[in-house]
Amino acid sequence: MEVNGYIIKQARKNACLTRDALNDICSSADLVLIEEKSKGILEVILDLCMKLEIPYLQIFPEKFF
Repeated sequence: MEVNGYIIKQARKNACLTRDALNDICSSADLVLIEEKSKGILEVILDLCMKLEIPYLQIFPEKFF
């Protein structure tokens, strides 16, 4: 699924979390894919949003609405 990975990356950095700190949600490799390539599995993306307190609508491209 396409997502705005930059927003997830910035929220993670603002929370002072390393990629490894989110291993309970996804692997570091999956997180790199989401943050750098803006692609990932919907369930993982939604879990990251909950953990990082990001509104869902903020990370999905407008073409999905």
